[in-house]
Amino acid sequence: MARAVDATLARIQCHADLTPADVVGCEIFDQRNLSFTYRLGPAFANILLVDEINRAPARVQAALLEAMEERAVTIGTETRALPDPFFVLATMNEAESEGIFPLAAAQLDRFLLKIVLDFPTAEEDLAILKRRGAGAAQSSIARASLNNVRAWQHACRAIYCAPPLMQYAAEIVRATRAAAECGDLESGAGPRAGLALLRAARARAILTERNYVLPADVRSVACGTLRHRVTFAHSYLLARAEREDRLRAIIDRVPLP
Repeated sequence: MARAVDATLARIQCHADLTPADVVGCEIFDQRNLSFTYRLGPAFANILLVDEINRAPARVQAALLEAMEERAVTIGTETRALPDPFFVLATMNEAESEGIFPLAAAQLDRFLLKIVLDFPTAEEDLAILKRRGAGAAQSSIARASLNNVRAWQHACRAIYCAPPLMQYAAEIVRATRAAAECGDLESGAGPRAGLALLRAARARAILTERNYVLPADVRSVACGTLRHRVTFAHSYLLARAEREDRLRAIIDRVPLP
Protein backbone atom coordinates (compact mmCIF):
# COMPACT_ATOMS: atom_id res chain seq x y z
CA MET A 1 0.00 0.00 0.00
CA ALA A 2 2.84 2.38 0.81
CA ARG A 3 4.47 1.69 -2.56
CA ALA A 4 1.16 2.27 -4.32
CA VAL A 5 0.94 5.89 -3.13
CA ASP A 6 4.67 6.61 -2.75
CA ALA A 7 4.31 6.91 1.04
CA THR A 8 6.78 6.30 3.83
CA LEU A 9 6.23 3.18 5.93
CA ALA A 10 7.43 2.28 9.43
CA ARG A 11 6.78 -0.77 11.58
CA ILE A 12 6.86 -1.14 15.36
CA GLN A 13 7.05 -4.57 16.98
CA CYS A 14 5.46 -4.09 20.38
CA HIS A 15 6.85 -5.81 23.47
CA ALA A 16 6.72 -5.29 27.22
CA ASP A 17 9.89 -3.15 27.52
CA LEU A 18 9.04 -0.78 24.66
CA THR A 19 9.22 2.89 25.65
CA PRO A 20 7.50 5.99 24.22
CA ALA A 21 10.88 7.18 22.89
CA ASP A 22 11.03 4.04 20.74
CA VAL A 23 7.86 5.26 19.04
CA VAL A 24 8.02 9.06 18.86
CA GLY A 25 11.77 9.67 19.19
CA CYS A 26 13.82 11.50 21.79
CA GLU A 27 16.16 14.40 22.54
CA ILE A 28 19.89 13.62 22.37
CA PHE A 29 22.50 15.88 23.94
CA ASP A 30 25.33 16.77 21.56
CA GLN A 31 28.46 17.41 23.66
CA ARG A 32 30.26 19.07 20.77
CA ASN A 33 27.63 21.76 20.31
CA LEU A 34 26.34 21.66 23.90
CA SER A 35 22.80 21.45 22.59
CA PHE A 36 19.98 18.97 22.19
CA THR A 37 19.06 17.44 18.85
CA TYR A 38 15.95 15.49 17.98
CA ARG A 39 15.98 11.94 16.73
CA LEU A 40 12.58 11.22 15.26
CA GLY A 41 10.97 7.83 15.86
CA PRO A 42 9.03 5.55 13.50
CA ALA A 43 5.81 7.47 14.20
CA PHE A 44 7.02 10.05 11.64
CA ALA A 45 5.84 8.01 8.66
CA ASN A 46 2.77 8.26 6.47
CA ILE A 47 1.78 4.66 7.26
CA LEU A 48 2.60 3.25 10.68
CA LEU A 49 2.19 -0.50 11.26
CA VAL A 50 1.96 -1.36 14.96
CA ASP A 51 2.37 -5.11 15.35
CA GLU A 52 0.65 -6.70 18.38
CA ILE A 53 -0.35 -3.36 19.83
CA ASN A 54 -1.68 -4.93 23.04
CA ARG A 55 1.84 -6.06 23.94
CA ALA A 56 2.85 -2.40 24.37
CA PRO A 57 2.73 -1.03 27.95
CA ALA A 58 0.41 1.81 28.94
CA ARG A 59 2.93 4.64 28.40
CA VAL A 60 3.55 3.56 24.80
CA GLN A 61 -0.17 3.26 24.16
CA ALA A 62 -0.60 6.79 25.53
CA ALA A 63 1.99 8.06 23.03
CA LEU A 64 0.17 6.27 20.21
CA LEU A 65 -3.12 7.73 21.42
CA GLU A 66 -1.72 11.26 21.17
CA ALA A 67 -0.41 10.54 17.68
CA MET A 68 -3.71 9.11 16.46
CA GLU A 69 -5.90 11.82 17.95
CA GLU A 70 -3.76 14.95 17.60
CA ARG A 71 -1.72 13.97 14.54
CA ALA A 72 1.23 15.23 16.57
CA VAL A 73 3.59 13.91 19.24
CA THR A 74 5.40 15.54 22.15
CA ILE A 75 9.17 15.08 22.41
CA GLY A 76 10.57 16.72 25.52
CA THR A 77 8.89 20.11 25.66
CA GLU A 78 8.20 20.40 21.93
CA THR A 79 5.14 19.19 20.04
CA ARG A 80 5.83 18.11 16.47
CA ALA A 81 3.26 17.53 13.75
CA LEU A 82 3.19 14.15 12.05
CA PRO A 83 3.25 13.75 8.26
CA ASP A 84 0.09 14.33 6.26
CA PRO A 85 -1.52 11.93 5.54
CA PHE A 86 -0.94 9.81 8.64
CA PHE A 87 -2.45 6.33 8.88
CA VAL A 88 -2.13 3.71 11.62
CA LEU A 89 -2.60 -0.01 11.07
CA ALA A 90 -2.38 -2.26 14.11
CA THR A 91 -2.62 -5.96 14.80
CA MET A 92 -3.85 -7.29 18.14
CA ASN A 93 -2.96 -10.62 19.71
CA GLU A 94 -6.20 -12.13 20.99
CA ALA A 95 -4.92 -15.69 21.40
CA GLU A 96 -2.61 -15.15 24.39
CA SER A 97 -3.10 -13.74 27.86
CA GLU A 98 0.49 -13.43 29.16
CA GLY A 99 2.46 -10.27 28.47
CA ILE A 100 -0.69 -8.51 27.27
CA PHE A 101 -1.75 -4.97 28.20
CA PRO A 102 -5.45 -4.42 27.38
CA LEU A 103 -6.10 -1.34 25.29
CA ALA A 104 -8.09 1.45 26.90
CA ALA A 105 -11.54 2.09 25.47
CA ALA A 106 -10.48 5.64 24.57
CA GLN A 107 -7.67 4.29 22.41
CA LEU A 108 -9.80 1.65 20.72
CA ASP A 109 -12.26 4.41 19.87
CA ARG A 110 -9.59 6.17 17.77
CA PHE A 111 -9.46 3.28 15.30
CA LEU A 112 -11.94 3.75 12.47
CA LEU A 113 -12.43 0.02 11.85
CA LYS A 114 -11.64 -3.31 13.43
CA ILE A 115 -11.20 -5.96 10.76
CA VAL A 116 -11.34 -9.65 11.67
CA LEU A 117 -8.96 -11.84 9.66
CA ASP A 118 -9.75 -15.54 9.63
CA PHE A 119 -7.43 -18.30 8.49
CA PRO A 120 -7.03 -18.41 4.69
CA THR A 121 -9.00 -20.86 2.59
CA ALA A 122 -7.33 -23.81 0.86
CA GLU A 123 -7.09 -21.81 -2.37
CA GLU A 124 -5.59 -18.84 -0.55
CA ASP A 125 -3.05 -21.08 1.22
CA LEU A 126 -1.94 -22.40 -2.14
CA ALA A 127 -1.75 -18.91 -3.62
CA ILE A 128 0.47 -17.79 -0.72
CA LEU A 129 2.83 -20.70 -1.31
CA LYS A 130 3.01 -19.99 -5.03
CA ARG A 131 3.55 -16.28 -4.56
CA ARG A 132 6.01 -16.23 -1.68
CA GLY A 133 7.13 -19.78 -0.95
CA ALA A 134 9.36 -19.91 -4.02
CA GLY A 135 10.80 -16.45 -3.39
CA ALA A 136 8.98 -14.96 -6.34
CA ALA A 137 9.63 -11.29 -6.94
CA GLN A 138 6.84 -8.92 -6.04
CA SER A 139 5.01 -7.48 -8.98
CA SER A 140 5.55 -3.83 -9.73
CA ILE A 141 2.77 -1.49 -8.63
CA ALA A 142 1.70 1.59 -10.53
CA ARG A 143 2.25 4.53 -8.21
CA ALA A 144 -0.10 7.32 -7.32
CA SER A 145 1.09 10.09 -5.03
CA LEU A 146 0.34 11.51 -1.62
CA ASN A 147 -1.32 14.44 -3.37
CA ASN A 148 -3.76 11.95 -4.88
CA VAL A 149 -4.45 10.55 -1.41
CA ARG A 150 -5.18 14.02 -0.05
CA ALA A 151 -7.52 14.66 -2.99
CA TRP A 152 -9.33 11.37 -2.35
CA GLN A 153 -9.73 12.26 1.33
CA HIS A 154 -11.16 15.66 0.38
CA ALA A 155 -13.53 14.04 -2.11
CA CYS A 156 -14.65 11.50 0.49
CA ARG A 157 -15.59 14.24 2.94
CA ALA A 158 -17.74 15.82 0.21
CA ILE A 159 -19.83 12.69 -0.41
CA TYR A 160 -23.48 13.55 0.19
CA CYS A 161 -25.25 11.85 3.09
CA ALA A 162 -28.99 12.56 3.34
CA PRO A 163 -30.42 13.54 6.75
CA PRO A 164 -32.47 10.29 7.01
CA LEU A 165 -29.23 8.31 6.64
CA MET A 166 -27.57 10.38 9.36
CA GLN A 167 -30.57 9.58 11.54
CA TYR A 168 -30.19 5.89 10.63
CA ALA A 169 -26.53 5.92 11.68
CA ALA A 170 -27.45 7.63 14.94
CA GLU A 171 -30.15 5.03 15.63
CA ILE A 172 -27.67 2.18 15.11
CA VAL A 173 -25.34 3.72 17.69
CA ARG A 174 -28.22 4.34 20.08
CA ALA A 175 -29.34 0.73 19.62
CA THR A 176 -26.07 -0.44 21.16
CA ARG A 177 -26.72 1.76 24.20
CA ALA A 178 -30.24 0.39 24.51
CA ALA A 179 -28.81 -3.11 24.34
CA ALA A 180 -26.48 -2.23 27.22
CA GLU A 181 -29.43 -1.04 29.30
CA CYS A 182 -31.21 -4.36 28.61
CA GLY A 183 -28.15 -6.40 29.53
CA ASP A 184 -27.34 -7.69 26.01
CA LEU A 185 -24.14 -5.62 26.10
CA GLU A 186 -22.01 -4.41 28.96
CA SER A 187 -21.48 -1.00 27.34
CA GLY A 188 -22.65 0.65 24.14
CA ALA A 189 -20.88 2.86 21.62
CA GLY A 190 -20.10 6.53 22.17
CA PRO A 191 -20.63 9.57 19.90
CA ARG A 192 -17.37 8.93 18.01
CA ALA A 193 -18.90 5.69 16.70
CA GLY A 194 -21.53 7.63 14.74
CA LEU A 195 -18.87 9.85 13.19
CA ALA A 196 -16.82 6.79 12.24
CA LEU A 197 -19.89 5.09 10.79
CA LEU A 198 -20.57 7.99 8.43
CA ARG A 199 -16.90 8.32 7.45
CA ALA A 200 -16.70 4.63 6.58
CA ALA A 201 -20.01 4.76 4.70
CA ARG A 202 -18.79 7.72 2.63
CA ALA A 203 -15.57 5.82 1.85
CA ARG A 204 -17.57 2.80 0.69
CA ALA A 205 -19.68 5.06 -1.52
CA ILE A 206 -16.67 6.60 -3.23
CA LEU A 207 -15.12 3.16 -3.76
CA THR A 208 -18.27 2.13 -5.65
CA GLU A 209 -18.06 5.35 -7.72
CA ARG A 210 -21.01 7.15 -6.17
CA ASN A 211 -21.19 10.67 -4.81
CA TYR A 212 -23.93 9.84 -2.30
CA VAL A 213 -24.41 7.38 0.54
CA LEU A 214 -26.95 4.54 0.45
CA PRO A 215 -28.42 2.65 3.42
CA ALA A 216 -26.44 -0.39 2.26
CA ASP A 217 -23.21 1.58 2.77
CA VAL A 218 -24.06 2.32 6.39
CA ARG A 219 -25.21 -1.23 7.15
CA SER A 220 -22.23 -2.90 5.49
CA VAL A 221 -19.65 -1.00 7.59
CA ALA A 222 -21.61 -1.03 10.85
CA CYS A 223 -20.00 -4.16 12.31
CA GLY A 224 -16.49 -2.99 11.46
CA THR A 225 -17.01 0.37 13.14
CA LEU A 226 -18.79 -0.98 16.23
CA ARG A 227 -17.19 -4.30 17.17
CA HIS A 228 -14.33 -2.61 19.04
CA ARG A 229 -16.52 0.14 20.50
CA VAL A 230 -18.98 -2.07 22.38
CA THR A 231 -18.29 -4.42 25.28
CA PHE A 232 -20.04 -7.76 25.65
CA ALA A 233 -21.11 -8.96 29.07
CA HIS A 234 -19.05 -12.03 30.03
CA SER A 235 -17.25 -11.80 26.68
CA TYR A 236 -14.76 -14.44 27.80
CA LEU A 237 -17.60 -16.97 27.63
CA LEU A 238 -18.51 -16.05 24.05
CA ALA A 239 -16.79 -17.25 20.93
CA ARG A 240 -15.96 -14.62 18.35
CA ALA A 241 -18.74 -15.86 16.07
CA GLU A 242 -21.26 -15.48 18.90
CA ARG A 243 -20.17 -11.92 19.54
CA GLU A 244 -20.49 -11.12 15.84
CA ASP A 245 -23.97 -12.66 15.70
CA ARG A 246 -25.14 -10.65 18.71
CA LEU A 247 -23.82 -7.39 17.28
CA ARG A 248 -25.33 -8.11 13.87
CA ALA A 249 -28.70 -8.85 15.52
CA ILE A 250 -28.62 -5.45 17.27
CA ILE A 251 -27.84 -3.69 13.98
CA ASP A 252 -30.51 -5.62 12.06
CA ARG A 253 -33.19 -4.56 14.56
CA VAL A 254 -32.82 -0.95 13.43
CA PRO A 255 -35.27 -0.35 10.57
CA LEU A 256 -33.91 0.94 7.29
CA PRO A 257 -34.79 4.55 6.41
